[in-house]
Amino acid sequence: MKNILKSCDPTGRYTFLFNTFNGCSIKYSNNIFKTEEDFLNNKEIKQLLKKEDFFQSWEYKYEKILKNEEKVLNISLLIHENCNFRCTYCYEKFEKKEMKIDVMESVIEFIKNSIYSNAEIQHLHISWFGGEPLLNIKGIEYLSNIFIEICDEFNIEYSSDITTNGYMLTLRNYRKLSRLKVSNYQITIDGPKKSHDSQRVLTNGGGTYDRIINNLIKISTDTSDNNLIAIRTNIGPDNISYMEFHIQNLINIFGEDKRFDFNFHNIGNWGENCIDVISNNVALDFSELTVELGGKSEGILWNLMPNTYCYAGKKIII
Repeated sequence: MKNILKSCDPTGRYTFLFNTFNGCSIKYSNNIFKTEEDFLNNKEIKQLLKKEDFFQSWEYKYEKILKNEEKVLNISLLIHENCNFRCTYCYEKFEKKEMKIDVMESVIEFIKNSIYSNAEIQHLHISWFGGEPLLNIKGIEYLSNIFIEICDEFNIEYSSDITTNGYMLTLRNYRKLSRLKVSNYQITIDGPKKSHDSQRVLTNGGGTYDRIINNLIKISTDTSDNNLIAIRTNIGPDNISYMEFHIQNLINIFGEDKRFDFNFHNIGNWGENCIDVISNNVALDFSELTVELGGKSEGILWNLMPNTYCYAGKKIII
């Protein structure tokens, strides 16, 4: 199976199998199954893996994506263009602030007209982006309620995701966002405290690691849902040496919570600042290491795809 990665944990007690096309992974004991063939040929396990689409190929998934793409209206909204962080590698200029009410009304009208004029649309998906979108959580709440009403009116599905630095993702805000059907969260943590706080700082230069981690711990311990919480790590020369420790630490804290996924990206010269970067792409290596250590890294799929894109390449309404 060309799309299945195989690795063993450092003790040799377990084997990990990971489907690079759909992100499914499974761990089995080498004491119970002596070979991969013994494991995969077990009747009950084979039925379970088939049910979970473990053997699904990228060709099948790609065809499914293309088939459904025309039925989904995807829109990214810069709900607030300012940010409470000043990350060392950030490309944003923070020239504007929150989305104005007249722009919101134009977005609402655009979505209504798009759905009304295209009977093929069966799903509206919104991506909340910034700046830091939680600086305008009132705007997210206002628009989300209207979007949900529109989708109910036209009998189509609604979903949304958010890219946030996590500093304002308190338990209260998380619960509010979940009620507003935000089901996919991306939060960046750039290594352990020392390395993260040297790259992702507040506007006054203060550290942010402790508050983000504490927010996520409260979410993990005090909520139960089917959301996806993706922890992104941007890797550069200053933090690459801490990655194994960082990955193991994330797994120790969040590994038992199946909502948490860990993915990695090389820092690039994204803006006007000229910064040191790593020339070779190390993202896949650390995704594989995460799986080997027993963590979840569905981001490995995107690291294997040649045509991945950044948010700057998406259609965005502001």
